[in-house]
Amino acid sequence: MQYNVYRSASPFSDPKQLTASLLLGFVRDNSAKNIRLSQLDSKDVFFKIKDNGDPLLSNQGLYAVTCTDNEFNYFAVTVTDLSTGSEVKKICLVITVYRLL
Repeated sequence: MQYNVYRSASPFSDPKQLTASLLLGFVRDNSAKNIRLSQLDSKDVFFKIKDNGDPLLSNQGLYAVTCTDNEFNYFAVTVTDLSTGSEVKKICLVITVYRLL
């Protein structure tokens, strides 16, 4: 599976809003794994959200975005089945983030 992340200045309410111009990027299954460190250390190494926190689990994912404006941002996540290339564009949950200066 591939998870596609979209961002907009206005709320998502219709799958037709999920266009290439709003696509931030994507992550694959198990994106919590730090591939580079895992290869260097010859063992599985997973990212941490906080320096002193526990590592993410092997079945969790991670996608980080730096907010650049002092405004609301709305995010939507879709799923692409890599075996078929089919992206499911269905609005179920929209995440709202506001960056404070």
